[in-house]
Amino acid sequence: MSVKIRIGGSVGVRDFLDDERLRAFGEPARITVWPHEGALLCIGDLETLLRIVERDGWCHVEKQDRGGQWRELMRTEQLAVARRFVLWEVGGWVRSAANRGLATRSPEPELRAGFTLTEDGDEVVLSWHEAGAARSARMLGGIWRSKAVRFSAYADLPEDAILARFGGPPVTGFGAR
Repeated sequence: MSVKIRIGGSVGVRDFLDDERLRAFGEPARITVWPHEGALLCIGDLETLLRIVERDGWCHVEKQDRGGQWRELMRTEQLAVARRFVLWEVGGWVRSAANRGLATRSPEPELRAGFTLTEDGDEVVLSWHEAGAARSARMLGGIWRSKAVRFSAYADLPEDAILARFGGPPVTGFGAR
């Protein structure tokens, strides 16, 4: 699988996205990094792409399959949360490419302590407090309810902890705690 990361966006964003940490994390899945207009981060295997775009004060994580329409998976007001979501999604690709097997998880995932999951129309909202501030991730309802519960295991983790769970190298700098 050949996976690519596209980087662009506002000043300062490139500094923490275009770095050796992502290259090292993605190496088992042959991830490459290059600038791309309009996306803060875009990762994919040329059949499936994930990207983070900023619109109306929100960071949207979107997915495109086989050149089709982009559809929203999640949105949040914090770029760090969007990036953790993408790292969590891509971590499975990296683990698979490195033959590390599937992560074990219970058939009925449980919401982590300190997190809440509420419904808001056709969306579910995963909420928690981190470093004294409220955080949230909004996802479509239905099957995404289960995905939101699984993401709660990663939503407030430092990036190095997410990467470590998927066998990646430690991270220092932006996003690390």
